[in-house]
Amino acid sequence: MMKLIEPSIEYEQQIRAYRKEFLDCGDSMDGTGGLKRLDDPRVWIELSNRCRDPLTAPPDKVPATQYMLVREADRKIVGMLQIRHCFNPYLEKYGGHIGYSVAPSERRKGYATLMLALALPKCRELGIDKVLITCIRGNEGSKRTILRNGGVYESTVHEPGEGVDLERYWIDPAGQEPELRLYIPRPEDAWFHRQMLTDPATMAYNAPWFPPDGCIPDPDARWGDLQANWIGKAPLRFYAFLQRIADGAFVGDVNYHRAPGQDACDMGIVIYAPERGKGYGRQGLELLLDRAFRIDAVPCLRNDFETARGAAYRIHRAAGFRETGTKDGVVHLELTLEEYLAGPHGARPGRTEGLSEGPKCL
Repeated sequence: MMKLIEPSIEYEQQIRAYRKEFLDCGDSMDGTGGLKRLDDPRVWIELSNRCRDPLTAPPDKVPATQYMLVREADRKIVGMLQIRHCFNPYLEKYGGHIGYSVAPSERRKGYATLMLALALPKCRELGIDKVLITCIRGNEGSKRTILRNGGVYESTVHEPGEGVDLERYWIDPAGQEPELRLYIPRPEDAWFHRQMLTDPATMAYNAPWFPPDGCIPDPDARWGDLQANWIGKAPLRFYAFLQRIADGAFVGDVNYHRAPGQDACDMGIVIYAPERGKGYGRQGLELLLDRAFRIDAVPCLRNDFETARGAAYRIHRAAGFRETGTKDGVVHLELTLEEYLAGPHGARPGRTEGLSEGPKCL
């Protein structure tokens, strides 16, 4: 799982290691708020805290929030990013709202794309309605990161201090407002789970395994298993309802679970039959991918279904899944974390901030 957090003293040694890696290879440390010249992480953290507030920021600095991208599995800082709340003349023309860097040993893994995607909702919270990001002309990696996050090229300017040409891109941090969100169900929400599993139209796809109509026997027992063994068990297992934001109605569910003895996770998505034909399958899949890859850092998702289910096949392929084989009329599809982050869907500003729990969403 990856998380974008503000600096804190509990990561003192990781901050030292991040700085040392850049100094050892002589690389620039963009988006680190002066870390290169400060060898004491405590001083750097104190400076970062001051810079957040216009009243305490140094007079030669604009207010800015510093972030670190941390891989929770080993608590390593893999990237840093700074959001400037406003411009001075230099930033308005050359520097932009966001600067970032990725540890040299962690590059080409999609972390820059992920870090920028996680930062865009924070820009929106700061009231930044258009985000300016620049990169050196010819830096194709940075250019791809910006474009994958919806960057629109504006112009190229020459920065005389460094003697480089900078490409200027603008990103709308809001993007398209979602219709659905993930909802972690409570025990009292069993009624919707039961309603789906006993509805023949919803469960028709399941008929070969549960004849004659695909409906699942004893749905209440299955609900008890979900509550005991799935809720709160990510990244080994994840289960959520799909909830329509406008009226709070449940319209389907999504899940993934780690395949025994493998890194890959098998996944599923079901839309309640009366809610089909509204694009909820595509939106639900996007929400599940955001959760699995952006938040839980699942290495790989897999799904399989009958070749006759054309709509399911199309939305999976549009999301970046690739075929790994077809057997006995069943197509097998797969999408890795690296493929997701490198594709256009992985670069979209995350929707997982819409994750909700319990009846407060009703």
